[in-house]
Amino acid sequence: MTVTPEVTYDKSVEEFRKAAGEFRLITEAYRAKKIGDAEFLKGKEAFDKASEVANEAEAAYSKAKATPPVTYGGKGWRQDFDKTTDVSKKASILRSIADYENVTQQELEDVLTRVSGLPEESNIRWAVAHKQESMGIPVVISPEILSKFPDLAYYATPEVAEPWQMTKAEYVKVRADRLKEGVEYKSKFTSEQLHERNVKDALSEGKPVPPEVLAEYPDLAKAIPKTTPVIPEVTRQLRQMTKDEFLASFGWRNLDEAKAVIQSMPEGEVIYTPQGQEVSKQLLEGVVKDLTKIIPKAEAKVSRQTIVDYDRQYTLAELKKMCRDRSLTVSGSKKELIARLI
Repeated sequence: MTVTPEVTYDKSVEEFRKAAGEFRLITEAYRAKKIGDAEFLKGKEAFDKASEVANEAEAAYSKAKATPPVTYGGKGWRQDFDKTTDVSKKASILRSIADYENVTQQELEDVLTRVSGLPEESNIRWAVAHKQESMGIPVVISPEILSKFPDLAYYATPEVAEPWQMTKAEYVKVRADRLKEGVEYKSKFTSEQLHERNVKDALSEGKPVPPEVLAEYPDLAKAIPKTTPVIPEVTRQLRQMTKDEFLASFGWRNLDEAKAVIQSMPEGEVIYTPQGQEVSKQLLEGVVKDLTKIIPKAEAKVSRQTIVDYDRQYTLAELKKMCRDRSLTVSGSKKELIARLI
């Protein structure tokens, strides 16, 4: 089998993840004074070496895929796929399309219809899901595929709104459905009463209750004093970091790698910042989610005029300050910042 830049890259990423996990344990043991300097430095040297190899492999792979073969565009790649009987070549063609910068939605769908049973099926499906998310395309994955490749649940799991983020009518409908499905229990309170209690609690905790929900409880909104929630310092620091600062703090090379490492963490486990601060899996997931928010998705929820108004009314520096005050990520363009604030 030919050793392609893609194969080398995938292998280097696996090695790097392994080295990162081992070095994390070594770092924790060192901080707890269970091991000495020599053992720590040896572990760091192995981690740095794995990181260097992965960076070189990524550079080679990026260069190789920067200009896909001429036939891999339009109808050409489909013809090549159908002609060859080499399953490894078929997989390579699909991977190149999934990674192609200017790939279309139809091409991604065509990749998924051809990938079953091929080598690297898991990696190809992951690449397609990642590309779909980055393009703002809903990631739809069947239960059958999820049972075979559970890691894809990272992309397939829908975001469920909190009760206080829904209007009263939306919550009543959702709760009725959940009662039918047996995933929620009956209460002595009506759904309307439960919704009001949830909104009241959210307001008391300083959560950003949507305006359309507040409009349903004008008296409640007035009765709750506006307070600024106390935000832990480590949370504030992480959410104010740029993407590069965040990745560098934990030795991750990109957000995909960060997602993979965080997803592999057991519930309740913590890791440490370079300053020795504990960081939970939940907090890391929240920061990564903010850093990977796709603007088309956010813009779809608000009118174009609203975005234009924000763009005209505030400077980039003012928008960054507004994000920082709300403990939101401050990196990105004006449109990205506006999308987070709306």
